[in-house]
Amino acid sequence: MSLERIIRPFQTHDVSPPQRVTVAEDADASDVVLAIGVVGSAKTFNGSESGSITTYQDVKIKEKERETETKHITNPDDDSQFVDVELIKKLTTERGSGQTYQKSEYKLNNH
Repeated sequence: MSLERIIRPFQTHDVSPPQRVTVAEDADASDVVLAIGVVGSAKTFNGSESGSITTYQDVKIKEKERETETKHITNPDDDSQFVDVELIKKLTTERGSGQTYQKSEYKLNNH
């Protein structure tokens, strides 16, 4: 559905869109005052608007469980140089409570 059909649902498809009229730079383009109704009988409308939006977002993620493995990495040129790295195999997290409860489980394939 096009934006025009959302804004103007009453307009038929066979109506051509308005054309843009360009004006030469030396033309007089003075301001125009538009008066509707009888002179001296204008109505004044006063109004105010107030709004409020309240949102809550539970973004605190708690780690519940972690499975790790230690990988021993050695320098191929010198076996006496090595480092032990702890890799995560599986990580379980949760956040929220009640209807907003969400549990996530991540399994990582470390080579």
